[in-house]
Amino acid sequence: CASRVLVQNIFITFLRLCDNLLGFPVCRVGFNRKMLPQTAVQLLLFVNILYQQNATKQGLIDKNNNVIDNSDDDKQDVGVPLNIPDEEDVSRIEGHKDTEDVETVIPVKIPEDEETVTPEEEGGVETDAVILKKISGTLTKVLDKVNNENDWVLKSKSPLNEDKIFAPRAKQNPKLTTLMAESVLEVDTDTLFDDLWNKAADTPKWNPTVSNVTIIRTIGDNTRVMYQTTAPAAGGAVASREFVNYNAWFLVNGTYYLVYESAPDNYLPDSEVYVRAFNGPSALILSPSKDNPGNTDFKWLMSCNFRFTWFGSNLVTKIMPTVMMEYLNSMRKHVKELAQ
Repeated sequence: CASRVLVQNIFITFLRLCDNLLGFPVCRVGFNRKMLPQTAVQLLLFVNILYQQNATKQGLIDKNNNVIDNSDDDKQDVGVPLNIPDEEDVSRIEGHKDTEDVETVIPVKIPEDEETVTPEEEGGVETDAVILKKISGTLTKVLDKVNNENDWVLKSKSPLNEDKIFAPRAKQNPKLTTLMAESVLEVDTDTLFDDLWNKAADTPKWNPTVSNVTIIRTIGDNTRVMYQTTAPAAGGAVASREFVNYNAWFLVNGTYYLVYESAPDNYLPDSEVYVRAFNGPSALILSPSKDNPGNTDFKWLMSCNFRFTWFGSNLVTKIMPTVMMEYLNSMRKHVKELAQ
């Protein structure tokens, strides 16, 4: 119909104009009617980026998409470049005091903190006792989320294997994108745990969505603070994110829970290169497969605020199931190498 052709021509012209003026690559993939939904998603992401850039220039939002109070411009903070410490400097991170390692108990026992120094007295950075208490609470929240199958509804399934993506049935925190991936991996649980925990820094070698993993503090045998950056997604339309996570492992009834949740933003200064994203209670869950104990039933509970504007947040909900499927494919290839 003539009206449809007219709309398509206007759409293509707009995309080409964006490409010519701003170098955005949506038009370089070619175009036909079957690609309209995919191209539209890229366009919407692009419009969201333009909005963020314009709002940031005008001082309406900061780089993490938080609204800025302009009542006193002189009090606005200036971004500080991120400085990841070398391994030998880890024990001297500003705001921390040297403490004895906390004895690992599964589940972790939180030490009596009658003499615990408050985060404010530690320069705004939480003490080891506070971190241990928080990460134990993260485990409790994770168990509450994953233990009831009726709380989840199937969102997508791979036609080639048993990979599945689930979404919560009940309404969740609107700021958090919450999904759960499930798969069966041909590797025993102990081997997979050892790789994911003890060789976390090697993750970028097999997971293309991650560009850097740095352990910046270790607390006892099962808890640490970890810095991570992601690679750009959706053809560069989604900028790289950075995370500062409290991370711990627990062994509960034969199942490993590698739980994580974001540290407060002031634990490390924001980078000028990345957008600081926020993880809610999340986990990698490993248990021996019921059908074959030599395999692992694998779950990834993700609960994340990527700190887009509201416009981009709606789109990331549509994109993330695909990203999680790609992660499972990368994991499957990686465990084949582990089995050799």
